[in-house]
Amino acid sequence: MKRCAALLIAVAVLAAVPVMAQDPGHVKIAPNNKGDLLIFPFYYTDKTGIWTKLTVVNTSEDKSTVAKVVIKSWQSSQETLDFLIYLSPADVWTGWLATLDDGNVYLISYDDSMLTAKGQWASMDNLVVQPLVVPKEPDGNWLGYVYVINAATDVDMDPDNTTDKQYLGRSPGVLKKDIKAWYDMFNDANPKDLVAKDGDGKTVDNATPLNILAGWMELTYGQLYNIAGLNATTLADYQNQVYIPSGVSTPLDQGDSRNTLADIEAALAKNAVAMPYVNGPFDLKEFTVHMFSFPTKGLYDGVPSPYFHQVYDAIKNPLACIKVERKIFDLSENSTTRVFSPSPAPDKFCYEVQPIVTFDFPFVEGWARYSFNDPASTTVHNDTIWADNDSITLIYKGAPVIPTLFDITLGGVFTSLRYGAWTDGEVTLSIGGSPIYQFRNLNDVNYHYSNIPVPPEGP
Repeated sequence: MKRCAALLIAVAVLAAVPVMAQDPGHVKIAPNNKGDLLIFPFYYTDKTGIWTKLTVVNTSEDKSTVAKVVIKSWQSSQETLDFLIYLSPADVWTGWLATLDDGNVYLISYDDSMLTAKGQWASMDNLVVQPLVVPKEPDGNWLGYVYVINAATDVDMDPDNTTDKQYLGRSPGVLKKDIKAWYDMFNDANPKDLVAKDGDGKTVDNATPLNILAGWMELTYGQLYNIAGLNATTLADYQNQVYIPSGVSTPLDQGDSRNTLADIEAALAKNAVAMPYVNGPFDLKEFTVHMFSFPTKGLYDGVPSPYFHQVYDAIKNPLACIKVERKIFDLSENSTTRVFSPSPAPDKFCYEVQPIVTFDFPFVEGWARYSFNDPASTTVHNDTIWADNDSITLIYKGAPVIPTLFDITLGGVFTSLRYGAWTDGEVTLSIGGSPIYQFRNLNDVNYHYSNIPVPPEGP
């Protein structure tokens, strides 16, 4: 009888939250590397000729799309450049971030999917050579990260509806000027939606950003040859909902997406990261660099994200540094432990892109484990995609980090650029303090109930 009563209570609790009965379209890591938000976890360029090449692909063969490229600095996430790219079906945009002879960092591109500073379409005879903004010292623009938001895709919401016209062609070769004219229609009296209306208020067209973008980055020696490559971290269902202009700062989650920073952090959350290293063979001419990217932190844009807000203090911890426990192993299971504190000292996890060079590792070769236990979890009550139900609370464990690494070998050659391994941070949705849904991570599309109390067997 007690068991039946408990089951009835559980059913009543679930019935009270019908919003939880279906996936609201939360952002997630794309399992097929196609999405509507690409994050290039870092870029690097220097005077020796190392550039970073970025590539964005429209994988749809019958839909045009417009995307916003945003470049951020490595220490504070100051936006150093942004621009729109206009991609016809099956189109590709490429560009390089490069340090030129004057020591400044530039975006270089001859791709006709973007405009030059003079408003002309780029080409081999009309190059984009656009300098990045130089952020405040000690920050710099030689290192940073990049994200690409799919702003709008030309989708016929209702092909039979005469008010929803098919403006663009449905095969490769659509003119870029036509894509721009179509996108600019949404900059109407109400740019806070992706519905274009005429002067009489009638709907002209609708747009929906689809999960059709793919991307990758390559470290190169100039434009001569590539030395290492990596797929972008690709998220699906970010769901931008507004007209995004160029030349205006576009932080992640500016109220422009159905998903918030908390949702993105939950999708990226990791409890621990494991990465291999080499350290010092051949007279210290070979070593590994571990890179930790925190694209949601957004310190320059104001109050940091929910995860970093827990440690932020304008006086005591203005960089919102976090504690990270590092345990280093050699190839024979020997290990040592080191703890980073949030105090403002070198080699702390204080920056949006945090490089760790393995020079001070006590072993020649092995792997390192980084644990993100402080803060151990983040609780967000209503600023999530589930905000329509004020009683829903989102809880995620670990840090919103993207771990990558590469080796620098004899002669300073960058090789073996790849992602680290990790343990996903558990994500829980609760109501009234009681967990209703619990996932291995927010990318687990097979939702399931858990932690609903059931009394033990007995009379």
